[in-house]
Amino acid sequence: MKLLLRLRARRRNSSVGSFLEWPAWDMLLDLATVTAEGKHVSVSAICISSGAPQSTALRKLAALEAAGLVRRYLHGHDRRRVCLALTEKGSGLVNELVAEDLHFFSALTQGQRRLAP
Repeated sequence: MKLLLRLRARRRNSSVGSFLEWPAWDMLLDLATVTAEGKHVSVSAICISSGAPQSTALRKLAALEAAGLVRRYLHGHDRRRVCLALTEKGSGLVNELVAEDLHFFSALTQGQRRLAP
């Protein structure tokens, strides 16, 4: 558990630390999932799915855009809808951090198996 705390502290103190807080991290994960499924997600839908008040979600979304992690675009068939997508930078960040998490939890699980009676 100390390793997890150090990992979280390192992330919190990094240049991307504020993007790993709620609801920004949830938004990034949601966008990664939508991208992997080849679907679109609207600004309003991402705000709702984040579980945050709309003003908070929109503020976090603006910060993600300003950092170059997400971009807005008009839906191809319904030009009234503004959708979101991860940028290459955003996708790289999500992939890197999820891989780091998977590695950590895999090592933790392996360690617990060795300690089990």
